[in-house]
Amino acid sequence: MLRGDDVAQLQGKLSWLGFDPGKIDGAFGPTTHRALSDFQINVGMAGDGICGPDTIAELERNFGRSPITVTGVRELIELVSKRRNPAGLTIVITSGLDLASVAEAVRSSLAKDGFRALNFCHPDVTLLAELANRGKADVVLHLEVSEGGGSTIAYFQGFHYTSPVGQAIAQEIANSLRKEEPGTAFEIIGSRHRMLQLTKAPCVTLTLDAEVLRKLAPHDASGGISMALNRWFADL
Repeated sequence: MLRGDDVAQLQGKLSWLGFDPGKIDGAFGPTTHRALSDFQINVGMAGDGICGPDTIAELERNFGRSPITVTGVRELIELVSKRRNPAGLTIVITSGLDLASVAEAVRSSLAKDGFRALNFCHPDVTLLAELANRGKADVVLHLEVSEGGGSTIAYFQGFHYTSPVGQAIAQEIANSLRKEEPGTAFEIIGSRHRMLQLTKAPCVTLTLDAEVLRKLAPHDASGGISMALNRWFADL
C-alpha cells in the first residue's frame, strides 16, 4: 500500500471535489483507488485509478470549486444519525500510562451520562489508534502530558482538509475546561498529530501541562469534558 504526504494531498483534493477517499490518512487503499477512478471517469479519462501527470493536471484544474469536503459531510452525517440515542455513540478515551487515572475518570463520567465509553492506556500511540479503530469509535479523545509546557487541544488539519467534527469538539472542550480552571490558557490548534492521522473516527488530542494537571483534578477534567461532549451532541 502506498503511503505518504502526496497520497494525503491527493485524498484531500478528491474529498474537496466530492469523491470520497475515506479517511484522509496518507494511505492509498481500495477506497482512495475507487474515488480516484470515479474522478477520472467524470472528467472523461480512463478510470484506471493511476495518478499520472494527466490526472494530476485535471485535479489541479478542478480543485477549489467545491466549498465543502465530502469527508467532512460524511463525518457529520454518521454522527447525526446517532443523535437520538447517546448510548449508540461510542467514545474512546486513550492515554499513556501516566494519565490512566484521568482517562478512567473521563470514561466513567461519560458512561454515567449514557454514552458507550471505552478507555485504552498504553505508551504506543500506534497501538492506541488501532484499539480505538477496533472498538469502532465514533469519537476519540487522546490525553497526553505536554513536554514543552502549555496546554493545547488539537483537531486534525492538513492536506487541504479540516475535520469539522474534531474542530467543534475541541472548541467545546476548551470552553468547558476554561470554566473549570479560570485563567488557564487552552490553545486550540489544527494539527497532524500521529493519533489524529491514524484514527478512523474524528479525534481530539488534549495535551495538558503538568501544572494544569495539578490544578485540574481528574473529576474536574472529566466533568468538563463530559459536559462539552453533551453540549456538542445536543447541537448536532
